Amino acid sequence: MKKHFLALFGILPVIFLASCHHHDTPEPEPTPVMVDKAVVMYMPWSGGGSIYSACLKNIQAMETAVEYRKGLGNTRLIVFIASTANRAHLIDIKYENGECVEDTLKTYEYLRSTDYTSVNGMISLFKDIKDAANAKTYGMVVSAHGTGWLPNKSVQAALSKKKMMKRVGEFEGEILETRYFGTAVNGDASFHTEVADFEAALANTFRHLDFLLFDDCYMQNIETAFILKNVTDYIVASTCEVLMIGLPYATVGGCLFNNDYAGIVNGFYDFFIDYVNPYGTLSVVKTSELDETARIMKEINSRKKIKQDDIQTIQELDGYGPTVFFDMGSYVRVLCDEDQVLYNNMKAQLEKLVPYKCHTPMFYSAEDYSKTVISEYSGITCSDPSLNEQASDKNKTLWWRATHE
Repeated sequence: MKKHFLALFGILPVIFLASCHHHDTPEPEPTPVMVDKAVVMYMPWSGGGSIYSACLKNIQAMETAVEYRKGLGNTRLIVFIASTANRAHLIDIKYENGECVEDTLKTYEYLRSTDYTSVNGMISLFKDIKDAANAKTYGMVVSAHGTGWLPNKSVQAALSKKKMMKRVGEFEGEILETRYFGTAVNGDASFHTEVADFEAALANTFRHLDFLLFDDCYMQNIETAFILKNVTDYIVASTCEVLMIGLPYATVGGCLFNNDYAGIVNGFYDFFIDYVNPYGTLSVVKTSELDETARIMKEINSRKKIKQDDIQTIQELDGYGPTVFFDMGSYVRVLCDEDQVLYNNMKAQLEKLVPYKCHTPMFYSAEDYSKTVISEYSGITCSDPSLNEQASDKNKTLWWRATHE
């Protein structure tokens, strides 16, 4: 058992890391006593550098939250973190004598990109995590890079586009780091995991979570939520890019153990509104409201069609060109045009779907180094009106099929 072990091994499209059959530490100890709840911090490989340093600080901040609440009570905090593309650690964080200590249960070696992304690989890893946690209920924090529902081929295309933009010096805005764009190790998107594969692995192991918190860019979109609706009660995520520092876990970490979603959102806002770079959005989606949202959207789609000239009037929440992620409430307002009854039906439903949300006056995008005013914000995005070729598979998503066919 070691205090501050994480600092010893150095400084995540969503990207996920599964276990491998090779490891150089003993097998995990016998199954621990069952607890009421476990919070899992899942931090797969994402190219190293700044995001790995940020993840280590996020873990330390969670430890601060545990120490502030004077222990874990009948809960458990389990961390999975990759220190390199080939090496990862499974850690049980405990509270002893007024401070947190880190017990490394397992070290994974010789990992390959296929171990990171396959359904079977994630199932293997999640089983290890579940055995270590042994809880009645679970909540998972995923710290990685993210590009929402976009498939791997779109991520690869976007990575190439981003390299071209930087090379020609197309943008000259303030450069801030965000948790954006997959494991771009030398431009390699092979570490990207499809959301549907992540869902399948979760369903096979945890069955159902209290919450999924994505500390990643662009994960609060209707397409992603519709894929994950059967494996979690709530999704906590950002509609936009997330600054590299991630969530303020020292102040909101305690809320994770209590499923205090309002507390998470309020704590996030209080932190970022006064932060040196005050750019952030966060919201909570109640997945049990997704089917009704789809029913109303299907009715709207059967009666209305977006006018191409009107797309530019919809609130954008990304730095892509053309836009991929539009504010859903803004999109429905424009789509419904003068049919106020139709719009009000969806507006009321979105309030049920997204019970808690916040945003700073502007959002930042590292795609074009831009700061954009947020004038409309429903707490969730959609890509239905997107003309971006990276979103060309939107009509293959479960959301599209449920609302157009």
